[in-house]
Amino acid sequence: MPDKSKNPFRFFQELRRRKVIRVITVYCAAAFVIIEVSNNIADSLNLPGQISKWIVIALALGLIITIILSWIFDITPEGIQKTKPVEELKAKERPVSSNRWKIATYVSIVVIIALIVFNIFYGSLRAVRLSRMEKSIAVLPFRYLSNDSSQVHFCSGIQEEVLNDLSSIKALSVRSRTSTETYKDSDKATPVIGEELDANFLVEGSFGLEKNKIKVWIQLIIAPKDEHIWANEYEGELTDIFTVQSEIAEDIAGALEVILTAEEKSIIEEKTTGNIEAYNHYLVGNYLFHHQDEKSFLKAIDQYLKAIELDPTFAEAYCQLAFTYFYLDMWFVPCPCFEHVEEAYSNVAKAIAYDPKLGEAYYLLGDINYMYEWDWKTAEENFVKGLEINPDFTFGRIEYTNFLTSMKHFDEAIRIGRRTIKIDPRNHLAYNELVFTLLLNGDNGDDEEALELLNISNELLPDFHQTLYLQTLYYTKLGQYDKALSYWEKMKELDSINLIAAVYIGTSGQLLGFAGREEEALNLLNELNRRVIEEGFEHRQPQAWIYIGLGEKEKALGLLEEGYVKRDLWMIFLNIIPYIDSLRSHERFQAIMDKMNFPDTDN
Repeated sequence: MPDKSKNPFRFFQELRRRKVIRVITVYCAAAFVIIEVSNNIADSLNLPGQISKWIVIALALGLIITIILSWIFDITPEGIQKTKPVEELKAKERPVSSNRWKIATYVSIVVIIALIVFNIFYGSLRAVRLSRMEKSIAVLPFRYLSNDSSQVHFCSGIQEEVLNDLSSIKALSVRSRTSTETYKDSDKATPVIGEELDANFLVEGSFGLEKNKIKVWIQLIIAPKDEHIWANEYEGELTDIFTVQSEIAEDIAGALEVILTAEEKSIIEEKTTGNIEAYNHYLVGNYLFHHQDEKSFLKAIDQYLKAIELDPTFAEAYCQLAFTYFYLDMWFVPCPCFEHVEEAYSNVAKAIAYDPKLGEAYYLLGDINYMYEWDWKTAEENFVKGLEINPDFTFGRIEYTNFLTSMKHFDEAIRIGRRTIKIDPRNHLAYNELVFTLLLNGDNGDDEEALELLNISNELLPDFHQTLYLQTLYYTKLGQYDKALSYWEKMKELDSINLIAAVYIGTSGQLLGFAGREEEALNLLNELNRRVIEEGFEHRQPQAWIYIGLGEKEKALGLLEEGYVKRDLWMIFLNIIPYIDSLRSHERFQAIMDKMNFPDTDN
């Protein structure tokens, strides 16, 4: 006769008698609901991503305790009592199954099945919706959570590196940092930010650093609906920062249903440097660079040099050092000069030598070929290479548009300029560059579009000197000289004449000459001549423009010939600028054009 005590069916019957199976079913249904609700609440309340993990752990421990308690105790009409072994029960004492337990069990089973079906169906709908949405994404400035303000550059740096990693994924259209930075500490609603950036997805994050321990919290939002679709928390040592950055970018791509190619994955996981101290100096340099003033630039140079000293193969540090030297010559002098061009060229060449896939470096090299060497062919090759490697780099796109405009390749310049605005919709320089192209495109230019873009640029940064200059150019093209000169007057009100760029002075001096205001035109000419003598800059075109306005063409031609010898930076626009149109048929002017050797300029 078989031993009933070892019968597995008897054990199962005992589980049923003690209602353990029913308790497990009801508990699992309730736990499933709690997990689903907590996930939604965590996203909505911006709670850390780890909270869901701890809820699951707590519920798992609770299930073990519940099973133990349901085996030992039973709920009866008389209250909670210890469950008697089956051998101690008389037949009449053996409980009859409660309909309430049966109903609770059936309801729990239905709830579990319904939630499973809902998650499968909802997940499928979300996947379909995500696949249909344009993968336009913006990484907003991260919040810095630590008390140590001296380490804030790490927060800025990790945001920028995540943005750069996402930019290397071709399936994504990533908005530029210059646009997203305008939302630092902004209280604008998510749908508004998404609309202004023309981005369907926003990445928000926070960064903390305490005793060389980093913690990064990231969430991904569907901007139009303000719907949180994914969140996670990353922790590690400071030396793990490169791995954390890569994981964040890969996880965001996964949440967007984007499959990375082997090349994209390799780019994302590649470290900029293996030396964390060098990386620290590099990030401090970047933090200073983004202040965009001369004093900060000089401090940034010092930081980049320290980074390179610690890691002589640090390609990104060489590249940023080159950009800083380049901008020192372009932004903080009355007229762009050549003082630091050799340092810029030397460092950008080293950057490319150590990392031939560094797209930003090719853009800068193209600029040097174009502006300082007049090597149009090599410049074109480097700009194209930069665009192929890093198509979302705003500065490079703006400079390439400028190059194409000077070569009279207007259609391509306009196409790239419009795309730049799409990538960086809050960058006034992107709008201004496209306006410059449209205005110089002669009768083929769209003046209405130019005016619309000027208005947007002025809204983004009111009364910016470059925008005022372009408004002068716009009304000059329309023949409204008085209106054009009103913007010159506004420039003078905003800044001392000694700090206004020579090109603005030359443009306005010519207009004053055309308007018969010769004395004022001569005053501006004298100002430029003073700069040549006292400041030693080697630019002649702005003076030539004023002489044209005064009707002295021979003097203007003499200055253009000097400009060729001195390699005046504005000679690169000799092909297109309207200020010298009255000289184009002159033999001496044609000789200069021949020596400049501009390429075929058919549009």
